[in-house]
Amino acid sequence: MSTHAYPGYHDALTNNVERRLEVIPNAKDRNQGLLLDQHQQDAMLEVAVTLQDSHRRRAFSIVHCCGSGKTVLEANMVGASQDAKHELGISEDRRDIVLTTERSLINIISRQFEALGLDDVGMWGNGEKVLDRPVILSTIQAMQNNRKRLKRLIPLDRIDLILGDEADNFLTESRKGVIELLDGTTRIGFTATPRWRDGRDISDVWGPKIHKLLLNEGIKRGINTPPIWLLYEAAIDENSIRIRRGDYEPKTLGAAMKNAEIHKAIPEIYRTVIEREKRDLFPTMIFVPNTYLVDQVTESLQSEFGDEGVTVHGWRGDSITPAQINRDIDDFQEGKLQILVLCEMGGRGLDLPAARFLIDAYPTLSPTKLEQRHGRVLRKVRPGSLLHRRGFQKDYSIVAQVLPRSNAFRPVCLPDILDGWKDAQEGKAIGGSGSGDVGAPWLEEVRELQRRIEAKRPTIKVSLVRQLDIYRKVARLDDLPQADASGFIYLPSCHGE
Repeated sequence: MSTHAYPGYHDALTNNVERRLEVIPNAKDRNQGLLLDQHQQDAMLEVAVTLQDSHRRRAFSIVHCCGSGKTVLEANMVGASQDAKHELGISEDRRDIVLTTERSLINIISRQFEALGLDDVGMWGNGEKVLDRPVILSTIQAMQNNRKRLKRLIPLDRIDLILGDEADNFLTESRKGVIELLDGTTRIGFTATPRWRDGRDISDVWGPKIHKLLLNEGIKRGINTPPIWLLYEAAIDENSIRIRRGDYEPKTLGAAMKNAEIHKAIPEIYRTVIEREKRDLFPTMIFVPNTYLVDQVTESLQSEFGDEGVTVHGWRGDSITPAQINRDIDDFQEGKLQILVLCEMGGRGLDLPAARFLIDAYPTLSPTKLEQRHGRVLRKVRPGSLLHRRGFQKDYSIVAQVLPRSNAFRPVCLPDILDGWKDAQEGKAIGGSGSGDVGAPWLEEVRELQRRIEAKRPTIKVSLVRQLDIYRKVARLDDLPQADASGFIYLPSCHGE
């Protein structure tokens, strides 16, 4: 690690962290502040203890479940570092770096920092490149693309604090290399999902995990909103359509049928689960496997429900602008946008506590991806927030997972990560052999075949095969269905075999 710490910085940082164990003072108005929740206070206490230890204080990580307020802790650390440097008179020529990966997160994190008075922040990404501020919020991609020029762009020898938002996204060799270049005096990683299925762990980059709060504990303690979980199977009735299987490559045919099943199932599930008069009470997020389905599902939902007062927008990373992201976030929180359709974009860190209904039609073998997506609707409405002042109620959320029968593998489900998460964290193999998501080289072939299948108007049956009211079981979460040796619960369908 770096040895260029400014004399007295660590002691000043530790002292300022100790002043912020319970309340984050507003950087602009010290008479105002944000009271930390108990789990956040516990984490800050561990940070203070770790900073006092000269052997551990340079790199460590915090694992908190989705929706628990990790960005608040990041803002608290940045505020403590800035206060420390003001005391030392070195705030002008030194930097703190906050790294993230998704374009949508830059604006979201910036907004949360600004709400706490931290508005002197430069952003690098989303078309912006402001690097002369004491705090820089950057995507790792921007730094990767400018790796050879970093020393000319940022004073690397004057970086005091590096924070990694969604820290498990920095475990590839190329991203680790960038972080090693930055090499700040103190490095802290934050994430809900610390370990990859291949065994790589955030501690490899960010140091030991000093505080943990996993999702099942977050639900038990009331930090996360308890969900009602619904499992739907969508299946094309092959008797209603003639398909000469020998005419198509099996993988292409399977992907096209899966897309068709997903496309037709989502509107039916939305209409079935959310009564028309309650749609404003259940702002909805929908995840689908590819950008083509983002367009299709958005168009179908708007066509079917637009006359009933429902507005639907979809996000594609290749066309969405930062301004549109900000407008959609505001409209979603204010009840002007009822449904947001997403693919990979928005799967992490998207702070939309109004989201109360999730349709997850993106089958995955990754517990990490599943928890990140489902965590979008498990965020509680924070007391004092605009939503809270509007009287928005969120005692529970609803998660509806869609399993297309044409899918090549039995995917991970929400109860799996509540009961089988320990196995996944230990790196044990779970799930079937399966196949990856549709790749770009043959996506157009899949699209064309899907169009031809849907043009024949096949019967697509959507069936509720499992329901679990975690909302009612929250007081005795251990009574949830137990995972078997593979880390999975049993599903009463072809996917459970």
